[in-house]
Amino acid sequence: MVRKASGKRNKAAKIEAIIETTRKLIGEKGYTATTTNHIAKAAGVSIGLVYKYFPLGKANITYQISLRDHFSIVETVLNAGNRKEELPKRLHSILLAWITQHESNEPFLRAMNIAMLEKPQLFGGYSEVVKRTAEKGQFLFQPGEVEDSNNPEVRETMLALFHTIESTIHRHVLSIRLFDTNEKLAEFLSAVVLGVIRQYFGNAINTHQ
Repeated sequence: MVRKASGKRNKAAKIEAIIETTRKLIGEKGYTATTTNHIAKAAGVSIGLVYKYFPLGKANITYQISLRDHFSIVETVLNAGNRKEELPKRLHSILLAWITQHESNEPFLRAMNIAMLEKPQLFGGYSEVVKRTAEKGQFLFQPGEVEDSNNPEVRETMLALFHTIESTIHRHVLSIRLFDTNEKLAEFLSAVVLGVIRQYFGNAINTHQ
């Protein structure tokens, strides 16, 4: 039993080393210039072991990092701003934190986009995780603000809002600066979110709680 537990810890440590090494190398070299050989050497493991745990190589590893980063974004958003503030004020803090985190992770955002194009089959699970998070509205709203979170229209609109925010921030961070400052982008996105709420939800969400 002790040997088996030790083996599991050793495996977990090697997987962690591969994942974190990949993140580091992508940050330094970019996704395209990073190879599985680079990853194996820097992580101190064999190339065979990399493919044992990640059969599709660096795209496979990138997928795992994408899942981690998604939950990190959710945590950042949930902890942003004063949760007692009214929704319009809180939205600005949430969106600004969202933008800032994307900026700090720019190299990996580029890597994820390339990996998704290379191996789209890998990212079906990621899309499902994002969908579940978005439909719950937990990335923007507090419990009780959405009166009927199981309403199909509400869930569909939550998902559309999430992707609208993500797509806009991605464009701002990765290609074209849409505004001079992140503050202005946060203000713009806040206005978009509140406009959607007022038009599509009516009284389904309490914007003055």
